[in-house]
Amino acid sequence: TGMTIDMLDKNAMERVNTVADRIYRHVIDVGGTVSAEHGVGKARESYMELEHPTSMYVMRQIKKALDPQGILNPGKMGL
Repeated sequence: TGMTIDMLDKNAMERVNTVADRIYRHVIDVGGTVSAEHGVGKARESYMELEHPTSMYVMRQIKKALDPQGILNPGKMGL
């Protein structure tokens, strides 16, 4: 099931983003995941820290070890 949204309507987009945030946080709270077979993507990358805090910590440590100057894909996936 999909929704039709006027992406040029700032009020509509704020409401959509608020609802999406509540849904994603609830999904994580009950043990679900915000990604499926298509991966996380930019729209949901901010939820990775909530869903996988230990994994994100480990990935940041690996990133620091392999890319100490932070020049490889800076800022991607919170790394």
